[in-house]
Amino acid sequence: MCVIQEAYVHGVSTRKVSDLLKAMGLEGISKSEVSRISQTLDEQVESFWTRPLNQRYPYLWLDATYVKVWEAGRVVSNAVVVAYVVNDEGYREVIGVSIGASETEAFCPERLNKEIKRRSDVVGIFPNPAAAIRLIGMVLVEQNDEWIARSKRYMSLESLEAFKLRVLDGGTPALPAATEKAA
Repeated sequence: MCVIQEAYVHGVSTRKVSDLLKAMGLEGISKSEVSRISQTLDEQVESFWTRPLNQRYPYLWLDATYVKVWEAGRVVSNAVVVAYVVNDEGYREVIGVSIGASETEAFCPERLNKEIKRRSDVVGIFPNPAAAIRLIGMVLVEQNDEWIARSKRYMSLESLEAFKLRVLDGGTPALPAATEKAA
């Protein structure tokens, strides 16, 4: 079961999962069975999204991409919006995701979204929004774990301190690079 979940999270197609199982000397597996097994990841994704956020996050980014899902018997484009932050110590964290209908196809390029898109392209059309959140949620859980495990800061402590000082002094919050260029 773990092999099937891991393959699903890494964007391996159902056909390739079935071939992998056969290569391991096991029976193949249907799309519906892969879907049923992958639903067991929902608890892990839910736990990640409902974890307490106990730090200050001076920087927040929202990024979006689009995936196709089945809704009400038809294929629709849904926007997936990912929220990620830099904490007071300069490390990045993923803090949220949302999926919903969208009227536009505006795209914000970002490596994280490219990975979401790559893995969702293997699926093609998600059977429903919950299936899209399941896969995308696990991609984001992995990315968040990778960011936390890395010892490299995303932002320097000096940049974070400069931001804090501007805000505490009643100044307009701005990225340090923007302030330095203006000076």
